[in-house]
Amino acid sequence: MSKLVLKDTTKNTLKELIIQLKRLGVSMAEADFNGSGDEGSFDKPIFLDAGKKELVVDDAAKESTEQAFSSVLDDYGYDWYNNDGGYGSVTLNVTKGTIDVDMNINEQSSTSHPAKAKL
Repeated sequence: MSKLVLKDTTKNTLKELIIQLKRLGVSMAEADFNGSGDEGSFDKPIFLDAGKKELVVDDAAKESTEQAFSSVLDDYGYDWYNNDGGYGSVTLNVTKGTIDVDMNINEQSSTSHPAKAKL
């Protein structure tokens, strides 16, 4: 597993987001992402309480979460939205103050199979 190195600005954004989400009773936030051909997007984040029950949060919390998760992926340094793209998920454990990224990069490959026959 790679170590995720975050910029200070991203760390500060995540710390502020954790405070915001704790006020809403959120213990975990997660979102899937998918991209290719120069475009990428997140699915709407899912917010869970300590009992793993899904919570409904305001649009501001959703938007803040998407922006923070986007910054995390930018800091991670893998290009998940250009060419063949990639997909995965970002999970913020509000209670523990940790963030996990599960990223898969799509790669196109080709194998040469030359042949020759004497006639």
